[in-house]
Amino acid sequence: MSVMPEPPLQPDALDRLAREVGKERTKSTAGAAPAFGWVPGSGAPAMIGRFRIVTPVGRGGMGVVYHAIDPEKNNVEVALKSLAAGPGERLRREGEAIARLDHPGIVKILETGEELGKPFLVMEFVRGRPLDDAWVGWDLRRRVEAVEQIARAVTHAHERGVAHRDLKPSNILVGEDSAPRVTDFGLAAIEEARTKLTDPGSVMGTPAWMSPEQVRGDAAGAPADVHALGALLYLALTGTGPFDGPNAPAIYRRILDVEPEWPRKRAPSSPAALEAVCLAALEKTPTRRPSAVKFAEDLARWLAGKPVNSRLPSLAVRVLKRARRNPFAWLGLAAATVALAAGASALAVQSSRHARQDKARNMARDAQPLAAHALLALAAGDEPGAARMMEEFGKKMAAARALDGSAAGGWFESAEFRRQTGDEEGAWRAVNEGEAARPGEALLRLERGLLLAARYRREARRAEQSADASMRAGGPREAPEETRRGLAELLKQTSAELDAGIAGLGGNAPPAARVAQAELALLQGRPDDAWKLVEGLEQPEAKVVCGSVLEARGDFSGALEWFSKAIATRERFWPAWEARATARERLAGRRWKPETEAGEAEQSDAIDDWARLAKALPRRADIHVSLSTASWRLGQMRIYRQGDPTEPCRRAIAAADEAIRINPRSGEAHFAAGRAWSEIANHESSRRADAGPSYAKALEQLEESARTLPDSLDVRLVLAGTFRMRGYWKRAHGGLAFEEDYNRALREYDEVMRISPVWLPARCNQGLILFEMKRWKEAAAAFEKAGSWATDRETTRKQFEEAKRLANEEERGPR
Repeated sequence: MSVMPEPPLQPDALDRLAREVGKERTKSTAGAAPAFGWVPGSGAPAMIGRFRIVTPVGRGGMGVVYHAIDPEKNNVEVALKSLAAGPGERLRREGEAIARLDHPGIVKILETGEELGKPFLVMEFVRGRPLDDAWVGWDLRRRVEAVEQIARAVTHAHERGVAHRDLKPSNILVGEDSAPRVTDFGLAAIEEARTKLTDPGSVMGTPAWMSPEQVRGDAAGAPADVHALGALLYLALTGTGPFDGPNAPAIYRRILDVEPEWPRKRAPSSPAALEAVCLAALEKTPTRRPSAVKFAEDLARWLAGKPVNSRLPSLAVRVLKRARRNPFAWLGLAAATVALAAGASALAVQSSRHARQDKARNMARDAQPLAAHALLALAAGDEPGAARMMEEFGKKMAAARALDGSAAGGWFESAEFRRQTGDEEGAWRAVNEGEAARPGEALLRLERGLLLAARYRREARRAEQSADASMRAGGPREAPEETRRGLAELLKQTSAELDAGIAGLGGNAPPAARVAQAELALLQGRPDDAWKLVEGLEQPEAKVVCGSVLEARGDFSGALEWFSKAIATRERFWPAWEARATARERLAGRRWKPETEAGEAEQSDAIDDWARLAKALPRRADIHVSLSTASWRLGQMRIYRQGDPTEPCRRAIAAADEAIRINPRSGEAHFAAGRAWSEIANHESSRRADAGPSYAKALEQLEESARTLPDSLDVRLVLAGTFRMRGYWKRAHGGLAFEEDYNRALREYDEVMRISPVWLPARCNQGLILFEMKRWKEAAAAFEKAGSWATDRETTRKQFEEAKRLANEEERGPR
């Protein structure tokens, strides 16, 4: 692009202002200007190469465009296009491509260069307006003249092997002389070189102006530009583009599968000859389109009052086209022939179907603002109002789908709204319904990736908490192999969905895509890239990513500040509350020290956040489990300083019970309840109280959890420990069948070692149980085995050797 955008000033006033600014900038920087610097407060560099920057004027597909001055050529104004980062080779080739072109209808490239590793193009500076803005008020003849001039310029490029591939009104500038000039060959390719510097199969272009081959990701060259010329002529005739839709995927489907509505249906005064020229250029098959020069010649013939060479498609051709695209509907070519014979009858059927499609499409288009307003209301904090609008949106989209199944379904919008309001179950339902109707749709894959990312974060947090508990108990710090494999597979699946969604949307992604890119970078261990992607964005999602980046770097204070900023932006943005609660728990774990209160304040803050979430999202069982876990951990902290864990553990039980009520088969919820009951029972036992009922409740919940999660190391560890502690309590209270509990504990520790063979405390605890049961020989063997695994810890190995010696002495008896 090389256009100065028109602010709320008259064009002549803007021209004078720009010239005066340029003069003053030249005077003030003459002589001692730095080689490369920045204009204070503007965000723009003061110099790029020898060129003095006046102001940024826009962003193109490849980088930033500046209005600049060339002091070596009498301060001539130029447009300078700078690439901030990325494929400099592509920019260089772009420059080589445009340098071949010398036509009054094409903005000329003057030179290419590089500054501090950043390539740039220098072009003529055109002071003008985009085509669709400039020709408002023009009559049809003047518009057709402009399209014909554009076609001549495109012909000049095609004859030199250059295809534009992103021809659209915003890339065509109309200057003070009213002559159109094509600019921004940001997607140009040298056809004779057949070199594609972007990813193979990538979709390049702007949706409403793309050709079918571009939508498919096929090789696109001169015929794609002719298709765009046809779309420009359609715009000149009707005031609208030939293909519209509520979002990019809907437009793509129409470009691929739906014939454009004849211009005279939208603008009855459109000349039939121009309609024929337009529809010929919009052919679905590239080889059936005319060349750019033939397109231009037809327009010239119409302007001269001569008959054009293009012809409107006959009824037979139209029927056969539809038969080829929908053979089952027409029962093959034979049915098409019958339809031709039927003539008026076939046309009536088509008309009826088209009427239904048009009505459904209009209903979907009319509903779309509801979704946009709902998300805006949500951002403003009006969740009830947003929910009402989304409900109405859903009803309208359902009615459109009932009328015609090909109507855009609104599943992405519904899923996005539900995810942002914490209804992940509803979001998953919308995504699954949408994918059943539109397999592989980019927006839905993007949303699925974001939902998977949330799931991955929760699973990773759970694994980290489990590993922390294992380490405190003397076990390995690393999660079990199966857990690591599961997380790796989930990350792979998440990355694949986000990648596919982002790639499928190309340059037409919604704001969620930029956050998704940052999420992906963060998950893949690229926090710096994640930060750059969302830096400066005001959406709460972006602030959560910023906080997550700092959390990944270990800066918990900074992370909490960003999560709180996200909540301040939108109080009911529940992912921010979840992120802050998690960070507070991690910070509490970092600050916790045995026998002190360190970390308890942060843990209490985390509990408050989880409680707020549980109240706001009462149907989310996983939130209640998280509240239970946070409360139990506070109870553990109190145990380590000889405090009373009863109050937080009872809160943990209440939260777990609510999760079980929501999902009776939740192994995690039963485990959370059993774990908290076990802590209460152990505390009662240490106070010589009747711990029997609490142990019974703990074991009931833990055994239910083990049935659902048979390979969970956490569940087996707590289950084994609870049986052992109840056996100890029974033995201390008169030997109430304690051997039964001890034997069950031994079996559960066997299960622990099946899951994680290197978990040293399991073998140690088996030895202690066997010792208490006076099974000396087995105890000695268990201690010997444990000692053989403790080679990296000298003190621990000696302790096991001493335990083995004591067991052997007991086996031999008194001397």
